[in-house]
Formats: sequence, C-alpha cells, structure tokens
Amino acid sequence: MSIYRRYAEAYVKAGQGRWSLQLIPWVMNVFDRQGAAPGSLVDVACGPGEFALAMAQRGLRVTAVDQSPEMLEIARRSAKEKEIAVTFLEQDMRDLALPAPVDAATCFYDSLNYLTTDADFRRALRAVAGALRPGGLFLFDMNTIQGLATRWGNRVWVIQDNEEALEVDQSDFDYDAGIATLTVNAFLRRERDLYERVREIHRERGYPVPAIDAELGAAGFEVLGRWASPEFAPVAPQTGRVFYAARRTEPPRSR
Repeated sequence: MSIYRRYAEAYVKAGQGRWSLQLIPWVMNVFDRQGAAPGSLVDVACGPGEFALAMAQRGLRVTAVDQSPEMLEIARRSAKEKEIAVTFLEQDMRDLALPAPVDAATCFYDSLNYLTTDADFRRALRAVAGALRPGGLFLFDMNTIQGLATRWGNRVWVIQDNEEALEVDQSDFDYDAGIATLTVNAFLRRERDLYERVREIHRERGYPVPAIDAELGAAGFEVLGRWASPEFAPVAPQTGRVFYAARRTEPPRSR
C-alpha cells in the first residue's frame, strides 16, 4: 500500500491526524471498565503520531508503527520538539513484529479498512494478537459498509482551502465489492505562487460486523464490546463507524 507518502504533508495541514485524540476519553474509559492499567501500548498505523504522543504523556511506554516513512518523520519530529519518548517503527501492519509483547494495542481512523482482502485483514489481526500479551486489549474503529456507502459514496468535496494548501477529494463506492475509492488531489504551496500537486488513490473495504467478530475470534480475541460512538451508543443498521474493544485470550486458530 503505497499511500500517505507525498500526501502526508497535506494530511497534517488539514489537521486529520488529530482525529484520534478525541478517542482518548473512550480508550481510558474502556481500560477502567476492564480493570486494566496497561504500562505499554502499540499504536498501529500511527500516522503523524498525535495519539501515540498523547498516550506517552500519560505515562505509557508507547511504540508507534506506520508503513509510511513520511508520516513517521513527521511523528519523530513532533516527539523531539515536545521531548516525548516514543519508539517509532516502520512496518506494515500485516507484518507487525515488536521486540517484546505489549499490554494494549490501538488502530484508529479506519486504518483496518485499508485491508481490502479477507487474507490481509486476517493476517493483520493475527499480527496484532501476536504483539499482545495474553489478556492484552485491542481497541480500534472501522467504517461500516453503510458508512462507506454514505460518506465515501459518489462525492466531490473540499478538504482544505487556505494559503498553504488546496485539497479537493473525489470518492465513489462499489456496492458489489463493498469497496470505496478516494482520489486525493492536493496542491501544496512551495514558494510564492508555486504549488506542488499531490495525487493518491485510497481504497477502503467495508466488512459486516459479524465477519469482523468471526475474524477476531479466529485470531485469538474475545470481543468485549462494539459501539456506534465513543460514548458507547449501541450499534444499529445505520451505524457508519464501529468502535471495538477486544481481549487477546488464546493463540490464533489455524485456518
């Protein structure tokens, strides 16, 4: 998945990396409900690192993983400027491998939806399970089929329009495949009236909730809960995004 390369700068300029910060109260609430006090955490698909840095400031030993070297460079620079200790690793989530198991894992902003085949989705879940200690918690969110069809349907919209960047995105949804395609078109200001054009293609697949549950179970997780919002609203047919909490209970089953 060669994405979030040249687009990383535009992504940060639009403030999208801050989205996961709003999930911190939910994360801490889930920890409290489970009687968990994790000392270590891996943030998978960490992007520019806002969530990872915020959790490190709360005293956790944080490892932040992303496949994009550009995103990691932004995250490392931010950590250095703020003098926050975080370990950064450039890895594909499907091949996640940590030096030692951790107490908790997170993967936010529909990053798992970028895995558009059953095999890749299964592989990533098993990799996360392998990175966790037995009893470790895995918190993540995913766009539903309904959410992708609605928000990533046939649309054209402006993400940002300012002196530094113009970004206009176009999306469409394939109902047969359950896959949404987003074409990112960004123009980044370099000097005076000179702009660099950045274009990337992003694809996300929506998975039925029962299928997600089944794959979690096969990967060695127990589903602790799934909600339609960080306020623990129940999942309904019209839910566009699902927030999951799962616990690693056993080694993955062979398939």
